[in-house]
This record gives sequence, structure tokens and C-alpha cells, in this order.
Amino acid sequence: EAEGPLRERVQTAAESAAAKVVAARELEGGLLQADILQKTKEIRQQVALLPELEKRSVELYRQRLKERLADLLQAENIDESRIIMETALMADKLSVDEEIVRLQGHLVHFQEALQEETGIGKKLDFIVQEMNREANTIASKSVDMEMKTIAINLKNSIEKIREQVQNIE
Repeated sequence: EAEGPLRERVQTAAESAAAKVVAARELEGGLLQADILQKTKEIRQQVALLPELEKRSVELYRQRLKERLADLLQAENIDESRIIMETALMADKLSVDEEIVRLQGHLVHFQEALQEETGIGKKLDFIVQEMNREANTIASKSVDMEMKTIAINLKNSIEKIREQVQNIE
């Protein structure tokens, strides 16, 4: 007979503890989501700077090429069409347009996945890996120091997100 009231008290205590655990996890999840969204916002801001820096990199390359050719040829008049051709070839190699577009797409996909209710940890982890791949490519193509710095900042922010994603189920 004493077992009934004891069982009820144990069940009530267990339900209360479970509710508190759920509430704590929901609070933690909300804080985690807010932190991740802030980091994705920072990444977007950094990515927005890249197109203008890319243009500057190509112009810088063109100027350096012209100076090197002048030194090599020791001539004042250099074939401008050759410089234009070389610059166009290098501009194509230095271009990070595709990486920017893919990174922006990954950010959109990431935010969409973050809104899903369950089982998003592995999905987010995969998207973060793809984001990191694009940041690595941007870093390897960068000749401008400011662009390299942005690429490093991107990688750092993405790594912080990756660490947070490890806590998501």
C-alpha cells in the first residue's frame, strides 16, 4: 500500500527532472543557434568584401607583370596587348567568383538546415566542411594580403561553427 504513493512521488520527481533537462537543453540550443547565426552573419560580411579585393588583386598583378616585363626586357615600350593577355589569364586563375557563390549557397543551406527540428548535426557538419573547402580555395588563390586575411578569418569563423556543430544532434 505504501508502494503507490512512493511510486507517484518517484514518477513526479522523474517527470520534473526530465522537464528541467529538456528546458535546459532547449535553452542551450537557443544560445547555440544564436551564436552560430551571429558567426554566419560575420562570414557573410567578410565574403561581401572579396569581389572588390579580387579586382584589386588583378590590377596589382597586371602592374607587377608590367614592371617585371620592363625589367626583363629593359625597354620602355612593352607590348600592351601581351600584358592584357597575361593579365586575363592570371585573372582567371585568381578568380574566386565561383567560390564566393558556392560559399554563399552553403550559408543559405546551412541556415535552412539549422531551422530543421531534428537530426541536423551531421547535415550541418557536412555543410561546414564544404564551407571550409571554399575558404581554403579562396585562401590559396589570394595574392592580396587583405584577401588572405579575410580568407583566414573565414576559416577561423567556420572552424568555430564546426566546433559548435559538434554539440548538435
